[in-house]
Amino acid sequence: KSMEQQIEQQREQRISNANHAINNMFVNNDECEISTLGGSYLNNFLLTGTLKKGFCTLTNKRVYFRGNCYSRFGNEYRTNREERIVGLKDITGTGFVDIRYWWLKLIFIMSAILSLSFFILNEFIPYNQHTTQTTAEFCTFFCCITIISLLSYIFFRKTYFEISYIGGNIAFKSSNYTISGTQDFQKALHSAKNRSDAMS
Repeated sequence: KSMEQQIEQQREQRISNANHAINNMFVNNDECEISTLGGSYLNNFLLTGTLKKGFCTLTNKRVYFRGNCYSRFGNEYRTNREERIVGLKDITGTGFVDIRYWWLKLIFIMSAILSLSFFILNEFIPYNQHTTQTTAEFCTFFCCITIISLLSYIFFRKTYFEISYIGGNIAFKSSNYTISGTQDFQKALHSAKNRSDAMS
């Protein structure tokens, strides 16, 4: 029984320390946590002091970003390590962005051109039997590459959850978080922003 009490006391102490650490992140003492995207990463950070992936905490006044995040540059996202605080009134929008692998599209185009070229050589230009067989094999090979690269381009993509604010944007790779957790965070963010805008 004494051992169970000690374990329970240690658990309560860890929770208390975590809550204290969260409150210390906030600008004002009257801020309260509404939702956190990446709660497990936040808990790991509070318990161990190490942070492998980014998390985002929403309060009734601000959004706090910490850890590995992504910023958009054109059609690409670049990873960076950030600590950023953005007021709710500065949030302009959120959403999911799909980024496809551009090099798969390039492979598809090149292999399609090559397979068509070998097909034309094989069908319309007379060669000896050995050459015809070789061009047919090349044509088949590049046709397979064309199909594989096309299917890969269609089905393989990276999805990011992006938060835009006045002056920039910040994103998180969706595969690092649950879909339902990300959607719940998005709803909570917009609800908090609506309340903040109504009070302004």
